[in-house]
Amino acid sequence: MYLTKEEENWYSGEKGPVLEWATKILVEYGEALGAERLLDLDFGGLGSFPQQVFQTDSSYMPSIRGDPPPETWEYIRKNGYAITIGTHIRRDTDHWREYGFTEKENKEAININKKLDELIIKFGIIPTHTCAPYNVGFLGTGPHFGSHMASSESSLVIFLNSIIGARLMRDDYPSLLASHITGKSPAADLHLNENRQGKILFNIESNSLNMSDYNILGIYIGKICRKKIPVLTGIPRNVDVDKLKQFGASAAIGGGLAMYHIVGVTPEAPTVEKAFGSRKPEEIISINEDQLKKGKEELNTYGPEKIDVVCLGCPHASIRQLHKYAMLIKNKKVHNNTELWIHAAPQTIYEAKIFGIADIIYAAGGKLISNCILETAGGSQGNAHRNGLFSKRMPHIKVVATDSGKWGKCLPYRLGVDLWFGSDKDCIESAIAGGWIK
Repeated sequence: MYLTKEEENWYSGEKGPVLEWATKILVEYGEALGAERLLDLDFGGLGSFPQQVFQTDSSYMPSIRGDPPPETWEYIRKNGYAITIGTHIRRDTDHWREYGFTEKENKEAININKKLDELIIKFGIIPTHTCAPYNVGFLGTGPHFGSHMASSESSLVIFLNSIIGARLMRDDYPSLLASHITGKSPAADLHLNENRQGKILFNIESNSLNMSDYNILGIYIGKICRKKIPVLTGIPRNVDVDKLKQFGASAAIGGGLAMYHIVGVTPEAPTVEKAFGSRKPEEIISINEDQLKKGKEELNTYGPEKIDVVCLGCPHASIRQLHKYAMLIKNKKVHNNTELWIHAAPQTIYEAKIFGIADIIYAAGGKLISNCILETAGGSQGNAHRNGLFSKRMPHIKVVATDSGKWGKCLPYRLGVDLWFGSDKDCIESAIAGGWIK
């Protein structure tokens, strides 16, 4: 790989062990991807600020693999990152009882959150506290079309690549940390125009697509494509952002997809020909309403009909979604044997309080939960079931209902729960009834 003189100095260790480690991580990563050089990043999007900065052991934050040198955390405390970071998620300390934490653990979390907020503000980081920063003004500060970024948040990566036209890969934490320290990323994968063209054409044959349809479409298309970029026709030009958010998040969890094109909707697909770069599609697939119905049924585990908790808001709900949830439950009550948890960014919840939306949800017995989401609340994401943390912290939760395709796909194996999937209306009505109503 070609390195500039500055990058060579980093690589050789002339500028210290931290820059040496970070550059070597990126070179190794880049060579595996076939990159010929590193490129400059414009923005970053770190899912969680590393707790090692404070040398603490916080299971709710992901660990940083790749063995960075001990000096890394002191380096970050003194110097911050080379590029602006746009996202950061932390534990919700208002609902610690629901998540099974002790009062002592919650006090520790409050202290860590305070230190993290002080530090990230010092470094000029935007503490959005959400996996969906585009809901809370993140796009007002960047990125824009053509911006090069680094992020590990799957739903954010696919949203920015597809809807904004930014350039980023699905990074892991060692490469992401290295990118934020150096301000560099390998010039490979979706950073390059030639790798952003469509491969498979999907013709969507449906007169009307609701939110749950977009979730199922994402899972179905993600599973087929894996990393081949899909091009969709049959989606209305006025499709709202929330539906695209749900589609992208489901596609990312369904098969690791990081980008898609929708003809006449996304910026790099004004026409089918443009989306494919004048090449012919490798495959043409039609999807009809019967296939969508079957996809919804396949997400259900068909366990007990009694529901312990209805979880909405993955990715984090927008103010539009909170308003719809409120209208569905207005003047009604959540069943005594069921809980309703709605996850959103703290800024969105604050907005809901101003507009009176939150009061309607609270009056019905629902809870608005900020920052973290269900599978990160009970322990390390992806490990809470395997290491027993979830069953220890929340033993009463055995059956979950959700309108999120991402949760529908991952909660049964991440947390070991039974699951019912349906529309937001299905879920709200089930919360009121105390059991699955379909």
